[in-house]
Amino acid sequence: MVQHSQLPTPSPVPSHTHPIHSTSKDFPMDKDSPDHLGKLGWTVGTTTCLESEAKGKHLFRVEPGNCADHALQQASELLASARRASFIGVMDDEPVLVWAAHYLSEMAKALMDDARRGMHKSD
Repeated sequence: MVQHSQLPTPSPVPSHTHPIHSTSKDFPMDKDSPDHLGKLGWTVGTTTCLESEAKGKHLFRVEPGNCADHALQQASELLASARRASFIGVMDDEPVLVWAAHYLSEMAKALMDDARRGMHKSD
């Protein structure tokens, strides 16, 4: 059995940037955005993830107009959680944690892909 206290823990997200504590005024998505937001670009909203049972449909889509910097930060947090869940799931023989890691990874990939599209939109 894995000693969970031996695993590295993800870095804490400051409460003012954590999605649970943020509001639309914390991350405005229009031309009035503060200068520090959107330096890398904005999500374009074309990337989907988690396939539906209906052919060609997906359950989730990244919302357009989110700061790419923030999307990449959130993708990093999702991947840190997926890494931890997959390690514990494999070591403790907990398949549900391995599946959770799979879904978290898919969501992180969607965020990164959509942010990249926004960052290269002007190219």
